[in-house]
Parts: sequence; structure tokens; C-alpha cells
Amino acid sequence: MVIRYQEHWQGHICIGEKHKKHKKNGIGGQIVAVNGKRKGRDAEEELVRKIREQGFPKVRRSQQYCGKSGESADLVGLPNIHIECKRVEKLNIFEAIKQALRDVMTSGTNKLACVFHRKNKERWLVTMTLEDWFELYRLSDLSDVDELDEVGE
Repeated sequence: MVIRYQEHWQGHICIGEKHKKHKKNGIGGQIVAVNGKRKGRDAEEELVRKIREQGFPKVRRSQQYCGKSGESADLVGLPNIHIECKRVEKLNIFEAIKQALRDVMTSGTNKLACVFHRKNKERWLVTMTLEDWFELYRLSDLSDVDELDEVGE
């Protein structure tokens, strides 16, 4: 963890985060900083549960076994999809997509780079490039060309 500052606040030593991110930990009412790593882990575990509920039981966090596994995605087990998981209030989605695309290029795979993200009290969203979206659309039943011809589009 990078230590941004250390100071006393309401009689406690605070390291790393802004005061507005402090909360009571429930054990004697101590004030503690919210750990960004823990929030990221919790978000990944929540997303794993959501994906498994959709019928993909092999999805797991990529770093949960023996540290880094060589896989740069946050979650693995969803075939052909590179998953970056973000749970922040102010996400720079363009930087997140660039990171996912860089990771895919570095890995030498042909996976679709996706950013799964949400804010507090909001639904999960998935962001990908337009080209990747059309690739998925063409492969789905939704893009039935015969149906489009019948509508006259």
C-alpha cells in the first residue's frame, strides 16, 4: 500500500485514505481507513457470484490461488472474455478499457476486452469497444439477418 499521509484524527492514527472514507469498524468503535484492496477483492467476489448465477460455474478471481497466476484479468473462467472488474464511484472508463486492451495484447490472446463496473447502490454494467460489441452481436441469435430482411431494414 502506498502511504499518502499519516496524521492523527479524533485520537487515532490514520494512514493512506481521506477522512471521508473512514468508518467505524464495529469493534470498540475504532475509526479505520477503508482498504482499497479489500474493496477490490469484495467487488471481484461479488461479480464472481453474479456470473456464476448466470450459469458459468468456472469463473473465479485470477489471483486467489498462489498470488499472480500469469493471467492479467481480474476474473478468469469466462471463455474468450478478458474481465477487468472496477468498483469505484468515479471511474475513468476510457483508461479502464485501455488497460483491458493492453492486457489482452500483452497476453497474445484474441479475447474480448471487457470492463465490468458499478458504483455503490447501482447495477453492474459491462463496457467494451464498439467493434467487440458487433462481434458478439453477429455471433448471437439476435443478429438473424433473415429477420432483418422481413422487417425491411
